[in-house]
Amino acid sequence: MAELLREAAASPAGCFVEVGVYQGGSAWHLSRLAESQGRAFYGYDTFTGVPHATAQDRHRVGEFADTFLAGVQALIPHGQFVAGVFPASAVPMPPIAFVHVDCDQYQSIKETFLYLASCMVSGGVMWFDDCGEIAEARRAIEECCAGRLEPRCGGRQIVRLA
Repeated sequence: MAELLREAAASPAGCFVEVGVYQGGSAWHLSRLAESQGRAFYGYDTFTGVPHATAQDRHRVGEFADTFLAGVQALIPHGQFVAGVFPASAVPMPPIAFVHVDCDQYQSIKETFLYLASCMVSGGVMWFDDCGEIAEARRAIEECCAGRLEPRCGGRQIVRLA
């Protein structure tokens, strides 16, 4: 978490986004940092569990459903949370400086990257949480970001967008 927060804090001007909020653990930290730096924070999740999965994905449809939007909003008042399948659920946001992608499976990671990459400021960072342990997450990231990945602790990866 410390390295993720250092990257977010050092990112250029712009808002923070997390896709895959679940119960709000990392969103709590990111939203507090965003607030301290005068930035907006947006959190996206289905709040009903994994929305789709391939046969190769580690997690099945419906896993991670033990969360709810109102509980996360109560825990994290500085932030806008959006329920639904991303990117169909995306709302208008200011330019994005930092994205934490914690979707746990292929389709969601790939669609998140493809949607948000064009919304990012120059020098913005996407932090991918799952590529160290989840093969399908790693495949999605490599397909989108080949040659631009920077390894981080615990098998995580980041991409800096020009």
